[in-house]
Amino acid sequence: MVTLSMSATSRETSLVNLQRFIELQQAHLERTRQDLEKLDRLRERVKGDPEAFLKHMTDELNDPAFRRPPPEYLRLPEVDWSLLAGADSSVFENLSTSRRHTLRERNPLREKLDAIVSESGLPPVQRPVYHYAPPPDLSPVEEIFEFIGRDREVSSGGEEESDSLFGTPEEEDRVVRFLLPTNGHEHGDANDARGDDEPSDAEDNAPSGRRHSTTFAQAWSTQEQRLLEKQLTLIPPNTTRRWAKVSKAMKEDGADRTARQVASRVQKMIAKMLKMGVRPDPELWGDMEGDKEKEGKGDDKKRKAEEEHGKEVKRAKPIPKTKSNAPKK
Repeated sequence: MVTLSMSATSRETSLVNLQRFIELQQAHLERTRQDLEKLDRLRERVKGDPEAFLKHMTDELNDPAFRRPPPEYLRLPEVDWSLLAGADSSVFENLSTSRRHTLRERNPLREKLDAIVSESGLPPVQRPVYHYAPPPDLSPVEEIFEFIGRDREVSSGGEEESDSLFGTPEEEDRVVRFLLPTNGHEHGDANDARGDDEPSDAEDNAPSGRRHSTTFAQAWSTQEQRLLEKQLTLIPPNTTRRWAKVSKAMKEDGADRTARQVASRVQKMIAKMLKMGVRPDPELWGDMEGDKEKEGKGDDKKRKAEEEHGKEVKRAKPIPKTKSNAPKK
């Protein structure tokens, strides 16, 4: 009981002395900062008027800031350090040391090999260093439409997409067929006639028909996208057969894209920009409203031509029957 009371008293006294020592050191630190400020001010005065300083040097240096600190600031407190043995950090050091020993015991072969390599004088094995090239700088259009490269150039039915909004890029030969009547009393429907605007299924599916390009149904690469943007800036929208000329220029640079693919690509890019609220530049993409009006006029002419052709077919006279010279029975 007496031992417990003595240990408690010693612990309390040690903590009080340690607390006083900490407070005293904090005050000493503050006083040291003030003394440094005084020294700075004294240096400025010496630089400004050294003669006046030499005359009153004794009075200037009589300040307590230029003296040694009192001995109580340097006296260590009376603390029973044995009471703080439970907070010793050596426990953590021993813990990390035991971990290192455990790793060494787990990998004895590695230590032996390291010793052999070090004794042989061979250079240490260098770890491979990987260098990654920075991504290429993309133009503003590529940053917006870099995900368009995953788009396909074919529709869901397997056929190529229709022409651009700006007109047919190429003139192709079309087969015109008319369904003739089987006899003199029946006539074929005018809607069965296929003109330039509606190619027949037999023509599209024929093995000897139009050949597909080498890039048919392939996604556009970044290089092809850049070449397309470059040619769009070089070839103005009002150029005749613009898509064919863009296709030809791209082929000269190594990008095999047909005029139909170029027109379809531009149409998709314009649709994406409109969807994102970006107004396409008419100097680069063309006058869309004017092209739509031209398309509307073309559709009206086509519709009128079909109606007139249907009226002519309906007004066609039947083929007269030939009289037979055979005698009547």
